[in-house]
This record gives sequence, structure tokens and C-alpha cells, in this order.
Amino acid sequence: MSAMPQPEQATPITDEVLEMSFQAIYNQLNLTLRRIGGDDLDRRALEMCVGTVEQLHIDFATRLNENADAYNALCDTLDELQTQLNELSPLQGEIARIRQDAEDRIEAAQNAAAMERLELENKAIGFQSDIDSMADQIVTAALAHKALELTHKNYVRTNPTSMHDERKRLEKDVSSLRAERKDLNKRLQALQGKLNVADKEIAEQRRKTVRANQERDRLEALYEHLKKRVDLHDGREDLRHYTFVTPEGHEVTFYLYNYHFGLMTARNVFGDQVIELADFHYQIRTAAMYAVDVVPSVWGRPVYNGNDMIDLARNSELDQELNRRILARMLLDFPQIHKRIQDADSAPIDELPLTAKTMSVLKKAGCESVLDIAAVLPKDRLKITGVGEKMAAEIEPAINSWCIRWSRENGNVEPHLSNVIASTKTRKAHW
Repeated sequence: MSAMPQPEQATPITDEVLEMSFQAIYNQLNLTLRRIGGDDLDRRALEMCVGTVEQLHIDFATRLNENADAYNALCDTLDELQTQLNELSPLQGEIARIRQDAEDRIEAAQNAAAMERLELENKAIGFQSDIDSMADQIVTAALAHKALELTHKNYVRTNPTSMHDERKRLEKDVSSLRAERKDLNKRLQALQGKLNVADKEIAEQRRKTVRANQERDRLEALYEHLKKRVDLHDGREDLRHYTFVTPEGHEVTFYLYNYHFGLMTARNVFGDQVIELADFHYQIRTAAMYAVDVVPSVWGRPVYNGNDMIDLARNSELDQELNRRILARMLLDFPQIHKRIQDADSAPIDELPLTAKTMSVLKKAGCESVLDIAAVLPKDRLKITGVGEKMAAEIEPAINSWCIRWSRENGNVEPHLSNVIASTKTRKAHW
């Protein structure tokens, strides 16, 4: 027996295979068209067959192109769907996670609800037990109440009169106690009112005591202050005497007194001098009752009334003693003026806004500080060697300017009295 023929494997029909089949048909038809020797009618029929095959080839190619376009569009659509699917993959994971979380929460809520239900059932069992117990207690109480009613009825039957009398007595006692309580309330209110009045009086007495203590402290402080002033300026303490010799050779002794009640002498004694601070003064007396008044200037220097005898008597020791007393009084009553004097004494004269010529003249005259020239009275500045009317007029505004600058840095000085008349030449000073 011969072997059975094996069926040939079918060749897959692709675009290339179909194209090759059409080319083979073209070649066969063209070859037949060249070889045929028939009449024109056969050739024309064969050419029409070739044209039909060509049209069929074109139509088939068009259909293949259409299918290819549809296939490509389908592939593009599949690619877009794959891209969207890839983009949705994380969301699917998130949705799965959210779904799992929701399921877990639902399960937890169900477990919690189950536990709460069990707890409520347990509480319900406990409440039921309490209700049963209360019911038993109510039954017991009802039995006890019944027994008390029976006992009360028996007592009323056996002692009806005594019970009524006892009730009346108790009612009287209650009324009496109520009246007593009202009386006690009235007495308590009266006592509270008296207590409030007493508290007010005590508070007022305490305020008066505090004010009295404050006034006492103020008077004690004022007394100490006045005592210091009186002890310093009463004209009796530290009474010193000075001796000088007249041109004729006679010795004259005079005494120095303090006065703190202002200038006592006539105003015209000091002539045309202007003294800015004269609410206390000093007096020099001799054994022959000859008296000379001395007033302090605002710069702490003594100013004497014009007299030949006092000019002879003046010396550095007397000036220093008067200057010391004046500064001590200013420190007590005019601390700002005293501070300005000390600062002017330590300030170099170069701080004054003077011309170079005026500054040179004053330094040659021995003026080294602002106080050295400020303490000199205006009329006495003309006695300085080299100082004339024009230069003296320049010095005064310079000192005023220094005082204004000092006040801006340290504050204004205290207000003071002027008990000496101004000169006929009116001047405006900031001293």
C-alpha cells in the first residue's frame, strides 16, 4: 500500500501574496496579448479583460487601503485606551485602597455597634435587676406602711385625747418659735445696722488717724526744714568778727550777721546796681552801730553797698566767708542756681561766644572760667584793664547765651525774688 499524500500546509494570504498574484495575472495576460495573432476583436476583448483586471486590482488596493486606515485608526484608538488605562491604574489602586478602608471602617463600625448593643443589653439587664429590686423594696415599704397604719389606728383608738392635745401643744410651740425667730431677725438687723455704723465710724477714725499721721509727718519735715534754715540763718550762730585798720591807724571791729527775711534797707542804697537774687541778705555792724548791708548776686558773690569804710574793710577772708554762706543758703533753697554756679566755675571761659580780642583781654585779666567774668557786676566790668563800653556790651549776651544753653541741658533755675531796683539802664537778662 502506498502512503497517503499529506495535505499541503495552506499559505497565509497576505497583501504581498495578493499583489504577486495580480502581477502574475498581468504578466500572463500581457504575454498572451503579445503572442495572440487573431483579429482585432480578440485583441480588444483581451485588452478589456486586462483593463477589468487592472480595475479590479485598483479597487482591491483601494479596499485594502481603506481596511488599513480603519485598522490604523483602531490601533490608535487601542493605544489611547491603553494610555488611559495606564493613567487610571493608580486611580484603580487608590479606589481599591479607599474601598478597602471603607470596608475596614464599616467592619469596625459594625464591631463597635455590636459591642455597644451588647453593652446596652448588659445595662438593660442591670436596669431590669434594679427595677426588680426597687419593686421588692416598694412591696416591703407598702407592707411596712400598712403595719404603721395599723399601729397608728390602734394608738388612736387607745389614746385619742392625748394625741389631740399633743398636736395643739406642738402647734403652739411652732407659733412661739416663729414669733421668736421674727424677733431675733429684727434684733439681728438692728445690731447689723449698728455694726455698719460702727464700721463706718471706725473707718472714718482710721482715715482721720492716717491723715493726722501724714500731717504730723509733714509738719515734722517742715519743722526740720525750718529748723535747718533758722539754725543756719538766725543771725546768732557762728557770729564772727573782723578787724581792720583805717588810714588814720585806728582799729575797727565789725561783726557779720545773717538775715533770711529779705532785704531790709532802702532800695536806693545800692544805687544803679541790679541784683537778681536778694530775698536774703547779710549785715556788717560795728561797735558804733554802723551797719552795711550785703546782698547775694545770682552768681553767689556778695554785693556791698557803696561805702568808703567797707571798701577799706573788704578783704579776701571776708569775701570768702560771705561767698561760703551764700552758697550754703543757695544749696538749701535754690539747688538749680547752686548747680549752675558750680558748672560755671568748672566751665572754661572759652565756652563763651566772644571775639578773639575780648577773650584775650579777659584771660590776661585772670578770668579762666565762665564764673570768673559772670560774677562780676556789669558796672565793675569796665574796671577790668582793656574792657571798654563796646566790649562790656559784648560780654553780657555771651553769658546769657551760655545760661540758655545750660538750661536746655539741665533744666530751668528756680524762680527768685528781686528786692533791689533795676538800674536806669534797662537790661534783659536770662539769669
